[in-house]
Amino acid sequence: MIYYDMSKTWKKNCPKCGEKQIYSTKYVRDVSLKNNVWCNKCRGLQKRIKIPKIGWTKNCPLCNCEQKYSCKSSFTNAVKKNKICLKCLGTSKRIHNGIFQHICNKCGKKLNYSCRQSLNIAKKNNSLCRNCATKESAKYIDRSFQKTDEYRNMMSISLKNSKLHKKIMASQKIKEKLRIAKLKQIKKLGTQTNFNPKACEFIENWGKKNGYNFRHALNGGEIKISGYSLDGYDKEKNIIFEYDEPKHNIKCVKEKDKVREKILIEKLNPSHFFRYDEEQQNLYDVIVRKEG
Repeated sequence: MIYYDMSKTWKKNCPKCGEKQIYSTKYVRDVSLKNNVWCNKCRGLQKRIKIPKIGWTKNCPLCNCEQKYSCKSSFTNAVKKNKICLKCLGTSKRIHNGIFQHICNKCGKKLNYSCRQSLNIAKKNNSLCRNCATKESAKYIDRSFQKTDEYRNMMSISLKNSKLHKKIMASQKIKEKLRIAKLKQIKKLGTQTNFNPKACEFIENWGKKNGYNFRHALNGGEIKISGYSLDGYDKEKNIIFEYDEPKHNIKCVKEKDKVREKILIEKLNPSHFFRYDEEQQNLYDVIVRKEG
């Protein structure tokens, strides 16, 4: 271990500020004299970056307004990347959404992003649009449990007990949509709705006798209105003809017929609405309220 004799000191003055510099060895003092070394205080001040009087400033490339920076590193970075001011950056995000845009590889839809970072992440992950992403994820979800009888029974019980479901299903709009959907399904499957040939024959004969040209199941097919199939309809004179079999005298069926009547009158506003009761052999006009 080397011990220094502090009684013997080698000194020199700082060439910058003139303060005394004390050295423990003669060799170090001589090297500092040779290199004209400043004191630690002056050397520390020299290492610091001198802030210009104006500060670290540059002009925005879009609006030419002055941009101020707190340090040299952020200033040099802004100059290198030719950054715009915060005001212009905000308006460019709001107006020019096309700057941060990515195209979905699946459907080709343009996706807009609020910042460049989000855009880069989307490009890196090859992101899809929301619609395509949900369809893609649905392929890997196991829904086999929904086809089981246990699940179907459970869902039917829960819907039967649901007050909201009952309220929704009771609305006329939903009932109409369901009727139309059922007719579309019948058409798609290639099946035919039930009809009474005897009723078609009666409507045809009565129509010719009274100067009407009714369209029915055996004459061009039944007209569909609001999900209902009309037994007979004369489009030129706007006349409806309904043929009621004996089952139409049952209370619940009668109530359904009244609802059907009301909807058809609202939709078509016919000049006459004839109903024929097969059981009682009675023909009457619903609108005029008198027998035919």
